[in-house]
Amino acid sequence: MKRRLVLLTCAAIMLTFAACGEQKAEEPEKEQEQTGALTESPEQTDSATAYSPCVMVDGIVYKDTGYVNSMVTCGTMDGEITSSVDGTELPTEDDQSNFGTGYAWQRSAEGYLTVVVDGQCMIFRDIESEDTAIPEFVCHFTAEVKEDRGDGTLLVSWISTAEGFQPLAEGDYVVSADNLTGDVRTGDMVTIWFDGGIEETEPARIGNVYRIEAAQP
Repeated sequence: MKRRLVLLTCAAIMLTFAACGEQKAEEPEKEQEQTGALTESPEQTDSATAYSPCVMVDGIVYKDTGYVNSMVTCGTMDGEITSSVDGTELPTEDDQSNFGTGYAWQRSAEGYLTVVVDGQCMIFRDIESEDTAIPEFVCHFTAEVKEDRGDGTLLVSWISTAEGFQPLAEGDYVVSADNLTGDVRTGDMVTIWFDGGIEETEPARIGNVYRIEAAQP
């Protein structure tokens, strides 16, 4: 039987409330259905009718990058979305979004915000930022390519996890090659960014893979 594990998720983080402070636990009121990873594009996304999910805090509009923050260390949130506008608009007031209310948020590094959406700590970035790199708080690790399985996946052997994240167990993992950049061969070292989730299969399967690229020497 498969079951999905998450190394550092908001669900686990919320268990630290007793030590870090109290958090209002209410079911967010969703004005739009959230499906899959959310786009980072600041432009309107659906035939010029809907914007990317955005939040305004401290006068700054942040847009969803689609990445999960696996480096949140405390469950205490800094605020909550209390008002919402239509998805065809951008928020214009603090603690306002264009995708619903009741979502907790936490300040991250400068230019970033973490928003708890459907139990996941989603990374939002300043809409004015020109930075398109994967944020540093997205879990990533180095591995050796053992095999191209021929079904759109690679078999890799874990070597090391980036500092600040919970290390993966030593052994082999299956990863989707959909977001592989460039060509890799057996024996190549790669860096893999993912959402922190692992499926208990044999061998274990990495969750949502954001990018795979040749590891820097």
